[in-house]
Amino acid sequence: MIISRKTLTHTTIITALLWAAYIDTKVVSVTSEKEFDAMLKQKNPMVVKFFATWCGPCKQSKPKFEELSNDASLSAITFLEVDVDKYPKISKEYDVNSMPTVLLFSNGAVVDKHIGGGADFKSAVSQKIKTNLLTPKAAAKPAATKPAVAGKAQTQKKEKLAKKKPAAGVKEKPAMQSTPATTKKMKNVRSMNY
Repeated sequence: MIISRKTLTHTTIITALLWAAYIDTKVVSVTSEKEFDAMLKQKNPMVVKFFATWCGPCKQSKPKFEELSNDASLSAITFLEVDVDKYPKISKEYDVNSMPTVLLFSNGAVVDKHIGGGADFKSAVSQKIKTNLLTPKAAAKPAATKPAVAGKAQTQKKEKLAKKKPAAGVKEKPAMQSTPATTKKMKNVRSMNY
């Protein structure tokens, strides 16, 4: 049998349509900042994936994220995706600098974060969902908006170290002076990717 270009194209389209019908995703694409805010106000547990259309790891993690959204045990959770290029205010508000980034929301506040795609994307995000959104503790606890304050013992330890004087006969080294040259070097070191 000879397959023409036209037959191949039709076969490809039909296959794509069948897969699209089979996969049936429950991921909601955010279409406006107001819509995102309205979803947060509902206070339902949410998993939000921040992505970019040009991002390779985002493309690789898309089917895995869709599989999570179709998981029957996670049916009480809303799955959203936000395009960082279309809605930069949302990504800036939640300090999203790397893609893909998945934020877990409970009671309208972020309770956990996963950065990056990779082979373990689905299992890592699934574990964070089970730990932070599905456990009775997670549902009952109020969302933390600020980091916990250091305990009294830690504070006393820091104060003690700050008051410590150098041993007799040992000269204290002067603090390094910040010059334009050292500032430039430090910026270069911080910008290096390892």
